[in-house]
Amino acid sequence: MNISEYKIKFSEHKVKNSYIRACNLDITCIKPGNVNIHASHTDTTSEDFITSCTVTSKIIASPKMSLGERIENSIIATKNNVTTNTNLGIILLCSLFSQSLCLKKDITLTEAIRDIILNCKKQDISKICNAITIANPGGLGTHEKFDVRSDIKISLFELMQISSEYDQISRQYSLFFKDIFNFIIPNLHKSLSMMSDIKLAISYTFLKTLAKY
Repeated sequence: MNISEYKIKFSEHKVKNSYIRACNLDITCIKPGNVNIHASHTDTTSEDFITSCTVTSKIIASPKMSLGERIENSIIATKNNVTTNTNLGIILLCSLFSQSLCLKKDITLTEAIRDIILNCKKQDISKICNAITIANPGGLGTHEKFDVRSDIKISLFELMQISSEYDQISRQYSLFFKDIFNFIIPNLHKSLSMMSDIKLAISYTFLKTLAKY
């Protein structure tokens, strides 16, 4: 059964522990081109990623925030402790997962993700745009029609559709995580069955993802 078809169920403790474990695996696995415990970038080390995870874990797992609040608060907490953008993509993806699980509805995970994205309120969109501006990711510029540093007057779905042309995180929002559910997670499961080593399986899945996208 695809994880996207499971009914949503929120557990603050499980969300926090899963987030911390995923972030630690992200930095201990070998992924060419990415910071890990064996290789740093000129301005970022593995310790920066661990710190970012530590200061955002309670925010990601909180059951009492909107999507915009979760993302903005996580990026502000990160910026207060780390000088560079370590986790904007991680925060955008994991916040949406957590937010979807918080919905008090008897629906599947995919339906919850769609609900959150399509019904995101204007004040939350503003907070998300502010978080992106604060994180200041490499490649952030202006679009011919919209700029996250200005007053956005379109829906979150429309905003993510526009930026999905050049950004994979935006693409996941615009497709309601279709790539994650239908390609990345199945490949990870298949990799685990072949090598029974989660770090190797993640590295292999990373390469498969690079090859496809």
